[in-house]
Amino acid sequence: MMADFKTILHTAQKKLKEIGHNIKTLNSKFSVDSDGNLTAYEGTPDQKEIIIPDNVRVIASSVFYGCEHIEKVILPKSVEIIGKSAFMNCTNLKQIILPEGLKTIGEAAFRLCLKLTEVKLPSTLKIISENAFFGCKGLKSIRIPENVTEIGRGAFLHCIGLKEAVILTHGNIPDDCFHCCHNLKTVSIPFVTGRIGQCAFKDTGLKRIMIPSTVRTVDTMAFEETALEEISIPEGIDTLGNSVFSNCHQLRTLELTCSIPHMGTDIFARCENLERVILPEEMDTIPEGMFIMCESLKEVHLPSTLKTIGRRSFAGCKSLPEITIPMSVDSIEGAAFVTCDSLETVIMNDISFSVKELLHKNYMYDAFNVLYAVHACMKQHSLYHEEQKYTIWEYMFRQYLQRPEEKALENYIHQHFEQMFQSLITSKNTELIQEYLKRGEFFTEENMQKFILFANKKQAYEIQVMFSEYQRKHFALKSIAETIQSKFEL
Repeated sequence: MMADFKTILHTAQKKLKEIGHNIKTLNSKFSVDSDGNLTAYEGTPDQKEIIIPDNVRVIASSVFYGCEHIEKVILPKSVEIIGKSAFMNCTNLKQIILPEGLKTIGEAAFRLCLKLTEVKLPSTLKIISENAFFGCKGLKSIRIPENVTEIGRGAFLHCIGLKEAVILTHGNIPDDCFHCCHNLKTVSIPFVTGRIGQCAFKDTGLKRIMIPSTVRTVDTMAFEETALEEISIPEGIDTLGNSVFSNCHQLRTLELTCSIPHMGTDIFARCENLERVILPEEMDTIPEGMFIMCESLKEVHLPSTLKTIGRRSFAGCKSLPEITIPMSVDSIEGAAFVTCDSLETVIMNDISFSVKELLHKNYMYDAFNVLYAVHACMKQHSLYHEEQKYTIWEYMFRQYLQRPEEKALENYIHQHFEQMFQSLITSKNTELIQEYLKRGEFFTEENMQKFILFANKKQAYEIQVMFSEYQRKHFALKSIAETIQSKFEL
């Protein structure tokens, strides 16, 4: 009997609660026009939960703006559009049930709904407008369905509690979409096509990302200041914008597997823990500032197809000890290796140059000047300073004297001997000239006569006398014999 009484009491309490809830709902004042537009709402502060009437098709702009008392909203299946700022600043809203049939979430519709922790976007949704969920810092995860064709700029900007995003749209990811989502660590974007927008994932906790081959453009700063530990760029990408991966401090190794036609400046700038870089064959240009201030960079592999090393491209890479410049390179632009404080060796055409030794000359004040001078000599280009050319060639002569067995160096000396030796005459380097005159293997009567005339032209009279003496000793007898033979037809 007692049990039956308790059951009756419990049922009565439940009914009273439902009646109270219904009264509150009935007390809510909704203004709905004949087209199903909910244009106004008046509710009391004790109404934590509201149920939108069944006949509503559109929730108009700012209807629930700043309703801080609302904690839960239930929308009927009839709702197709949530208007601009409809629930903006509902700072205590924790739950909203979005129906199948919803097509559009308007601009800033849920902006600064700080306690909104979960949103299930329906499969019918097509448009998520600009700043739709801006500053929803309680939101933990989001799944954007594949029927979404348009996502507005900054749709999830400053959702600092967001940890996971699955983006199934076949469209673009807009500018600032997940900018400043500091805790966002996992993102899936399997079907995205076209473009990943400017600052789309900037300043997030993202550790890895698989960019689909359907993407054509990754725009300026799209992944700047992320926690990316690895980067994979697929074939098919046409454009990387400025600073797209800059300040990715967890990145340690970078291997690019394909050449990208259009690249902006400072792409991997200030990735302070990046240690190793491998660039792909077919790549012909390292763009301006590509690895500027990558202070831990120790190893760089440049492709044999490279033609241009851009301005400031390795500036401030103070841990880089060695660089091999392919002979395909035509241009090393300004400050490309400036303040590379640890750079000790430059290798070009299989010949090693000691940066330290070359830096003893005052006019070679940094690694860039050494590289430029070495490259210019090897490629026979014009130089900023003639003195740099003389310094490099003098250095190469000395290295050859010390290591005559080094084949690459020997070949280069033999191939360019006349031009290089003329630089010794111009700089009046009698010490090295005497060393070469002792060896004799490079000299013929014809080139010796050229050197005598060249020394006269450069007013290097002491050297002219040395050459004349050398010619008299080594070629005079031969000349006499040839004269006798021609005169008497012996």
